[in-house]
Amino acid sequence: MSYGIILLLLLCVMILWRSEYENSHFKIVTYRLPNRKIKTPVRVVYLSDLHENVFGRENEELLQAIRMQKPDILLLGGDLIIGKGKRVECDHALHFLRELGEICPVYYSYGNHETRVKEDPRFRRYENEIKKLPVTLLNNERAELTVRGQSVQIFGLELTNRQYKDKKEFQAAGTIFDPACLSILLAHTPDYFPEYTAWKPDFVFSGHNHGGIVRLFGTCGVMANSGHPFPKYSYGIYREQESVMVLSAGAGTHTIRFRLGNQTEFVVADLVQYH
Repeated sequence: MSYGIILLLLLCVMILWRSEYENSHFKIVTYRLPNRKIKTPVRVVYLSDLHENVFGRENEELLQAIRMQKPDILLLGGDLIIGKGKRVECDHALHFLRELGEICPVYYSYGNHETRVKEDPRFRRYENEIKKLPVTLLNNERAELTVRGQSVQIFGLELTNRQYKDKKEFQAAGTIFDPACLSILLAHTPDYFPEYTAWKPDFVFSGHNHGGIVRLFGTCGVMANSGHPFPKYSYGIYREQESVMVLSAGAGTHTIRFRLGNQTEFVVADLVQYH
């Protein structure tokens, strides 16, 4: 066997080892996001695309890390489960939700994996169990709450299966926020960010593209969840008009368990007063 082949095999082993490490060891990404409506800082923990991934026994490592952040609000941006064809897996997600509800107010909006299996009996059992928990499901609904003396509105957007596939199917019509309130849009896919700005949300929290699967130079994702190369929105902070979008790489994978330069994560967003 030539040295070239040996080196190639070693490189493949190293890449696979690194990918497995990034899938099984999460990081905490922090952002400090100013807004003129904020008088007292609000801490948001945001997690998406867990896809039944587990960190430690019964996800205790992930739960403990979230507890230590002492969030005011916990936002879940969808795809906690795996829902693909006949494959519906949601046991780990349900256990995780049972524990999360003890930390702070939790708001959960569905992603495409939840939406496309909504009629499956296994998912219906999952959803029925969630409704017994201190977790608020927001699927094309708005929640109004007071956080540290400030009025906050959270809208969870659930798209249809067709809207995930065809951009012509979606329009941001009507009004969903009171402009006097701090407004947060939970929207699983970032692909409609320009359309979302018609609703004038202060902050948008998205996921779906798994950070671009392989990420180059920190923020450049190689592939979208749809398979399209170099998506416009793959990771990080994006701004358009008066809206700021936080796009997470997510905390899991499905189908092909591969990431590179793109470690699993959850987000801590400190929403602070604008100076």
